Amino acid sequence: MSDLFKQYPDLSHYYETSDGTPFYKEETAQTYAKTLNDKRIKAVYREDIIDEEGPKTETAKEIIAKLPDMDLETAQDYLTAEESLETPRTTVVAAIQKRIAELQAK
Repeated sequence: MSDLFKQYPDLSHYYETSDGTPFYKEETAQTYAKTLNDKRIKAVYREDIIDEEGPKTETAKEIIAKLPDMDLETAQDYLTAEESLETPRTTVVAAIQKRIAELQAK
């Protein structure tokens, strides 16, 4: 999750300029963006960040239950997400690695 959302738990969204600078107000971001070569800004919503981190928030039991239906790409995405955790769950990592091996053997 974005550090800004961790720092401000009630923040629902913010605006980010092309150089990655965050702003609370769109107008402020637009004013700052005028000084940049790439003048685009984007809105970053808390829900978007949470959706991107979906595999990290699921329980080990939920992930393992999904494994039989996972394709190779999805399993690899889940493995990457799990391994990026501060403390990866060894049972989940082992189960995903086993599923990947099964899919690669086909």
